[in-house]
Amino acid sequence: VEGLSDAARERAMAEAREVIAMLEFRDAEIDRIDSDDVSAMRRQVERSAIALTIGDAMGFSENQAYARMSIADTLREQAPNTWQAFRRGEIDLARVRDIAHTIDLLERPESIQRLERRVVAYAADHTGAELRVWLRRFVQRVEADLAVERSNAERANRYVSVRHGDDGMGWLSAYLPSHQLAAIEGRLHRAARKPDPEDDRTVSQREADLLVSWCATSDS
Repeated sequence: VEGLSDAARERAMAEAREVIAMLEFRDAEIDRIDSDDVSAMRRQVERSAIALTIGDAMGFSENQAYARMSIADTLREQAPNTWQAFRRGEIDLARVRDIAHTIDLLERPESIQRLERRVVAYAADHTGAELRVWLRRFVQRVEADLAVERSNAERANRYVSVRHGDDGMGWLSAYLPSHQLAAIEGRLHRAARKPDPEDDRTVSQREADLLVSWCATSDS
């Protein structure tokens, strides 16, 4: 078991070394670009290519490279204890990503400081799923008075996404307010479970067919 724990720590430390190498390259490139005697437009173009260059070198997409560096910047500036725990391999990149996202949600510096004092100990001893639940409840608890404001702001990010896959199938996903999702879930649950001895479809298949019927035949 100790060997497994050591391997997990080494993996997390390797992730941290990757991110640090990305930051060092980015910072060196910015210094080089700023010192060159070129136009402001040329500087902007070269700066915008840094994440793409890093991604190509490390096997990431441009967005993945940018996201990793953004996470690291958030932690270095606002949660140095968490950043050092990441470097020591106490928490891995997935947990660090969730912590950085939570920091971005918090509105008050004292809330971030409170999170910083507690989160490493919890993250190191719990699964990623448990940490996400803990972080969500932390935000709700320490900034409860901002819950309505945060909910209203997040509602503006609602969307529907369609992604086509193989074999004539694909995915339909939607980011919606929880109360609307609950209403959809409840209606599907009730309608798909109405007894019909001649219907040999599974419940999941009936729910999928019902959703398609509702979406494709509605006039709204």
